[in-house]
Amino acid sequence: MIPLKVFGFQNLCPKAEMSCSDALLTNHLFNADYKIAANYVPVLPLRAFAHAEIYKHKKKLKLERYFYYKSAGPSAKPYATMNLNVEVRAKGFLGREIIASGTLNEHKVEYFNEVKPYLPRNGDLNVVAKLDGIRVLELTIASDGTKMTNVVKGKFFNKEVNYSTNWRNTKGVLAGLNYEIYAEGVVKEKNSFKAISKGRIQNQSISGTCDMIEENFYTCQEEYGPLRIKTDIKIL
Repeated sequence: MIPLKVFGFQNLCPKAEMSCSDALLTNHLFNADYKIAANYVPVLPLRAFAHAEIYKHKKKLKLERYFYYKSAGPSAKPYATMNLNVEVRAKGFLGREIIASGTLNEHKVEYFNEVKPYLPRNGDLNVVAKLDGIRVLELTIASDGTKMTNVVKGKFFNKEVNYSTNWRNTKGVLAGLNYEIYAEGVVKEKNSFKAISKGRIQNQSISGTCDMIEENFYTCQEEYGPLRIKTDIKIL
């Protein structure tokens, strides 16, 4: 629970008696189940990251994410835009740090993920993300590459995250909400890639596709309930 006076972000914490985490859930960017899911770690872009081998080869990339209301029509301007610079760095023996910084509209975004691998194919991940200095995401992830499972626990907007992934299927709780998603890379060749997703958060549906358009460039199209989201990824 983070009091307003610590940061003084009047636009994100409008009332002094509210914690910033609670106040953020009244902000128009996050005030619905589907907006919570849309602003969580994006599943399909992560599939593109893996295909581009950014973790193995310690690459950099730029990510642009555009949020639209489907009811506004195909020519409408996005109500929110996220721009991130992402870098993968070596951390100790075989470890990695994934660092991202940028903006969500006028707000500063910071993301940090420390990956600690251990034999045979396991690893622990620790994730922290901040919005204008407010810690909005804290995760611990226990990954088993042999069994193809992940156990994810933590907080998102100060609400419980507790779900597990088994191969392509994820099910559990995201920010206190029932959450499940299926994601699969249906084409995974050197010069061709396509991934799909489908699922739900509470009673809102989630679906999407992600394609390699040309070398080092991917585009994802996703729907979260009444939202449409376009993500462009440029590998540097």
